[in-house]
Amino acid sequence: MIELRLSENDQKLHDRLVVSSDDITLARYCAGVLLKKRWHAEQWERRGTAYEQQTAFTSALVIAYGRPFTVSKGWPAIPSDLIPYDDREAALHGQIIKLRHQVYAHSDSTRYLIKRLRVGAVSGLVIRRPALRLTADEATLFLTMTGKLLSSIDVRVQAVLATATAELVPDSPQALTGASRAAITFHRRRK
Repeated sequence: MIELRLSENDQKLHDRLVVSSDDITLARYCAGVLLKKRWHAEQWERRGTAYEQQTAFTSALVIAYGRPFTVSKGWPAIPSDLIPYDDREAALHGQIIKLRHQVYAHSDSTRYLIKRLRVGAVSGLVIRRPALRLTADEATLFLTMTGKLLSSIDVRVQAVLATATAELVPDSPQALTGASRAAITFHRRRK
């Protein structure tokens, strides 16, 4: 077996970019489902469990997309020159990251309003929550911008791999064991 060896910094950047690519790909899948199912309505516009399903896919999209742009132990930040967003895309990126920090991954008090009411002997709560959705236009723009981002990440991964040295490693069955989702993943390069 031949193993590609990179410098420590290049290895960390490579690994961050590969995992980021997986996260962005998951977020894109969620955006595709939201568009296909037309899950981009306000809560009160939906019947049954459609809003809950919409919320689940939107939450997964926002959290997966936000991971590459959040501080990670051991890995560097994504280089800013890899983010090829125009003004509209940069605004949506900022909105999604802000929603991740204030609504989807954490419950920020600035996004909620809770009032306790009493009418006669009956008391209750009025809770104003943010709508957990992306509009159809936002989901479409998200697919466009993340397509560009994945392309730029792929170009950088290839550039980093071009600096690798090849080293012959003896085959070892123990090297291929583990409790992870997949011991070996072969990534096909996007064209």
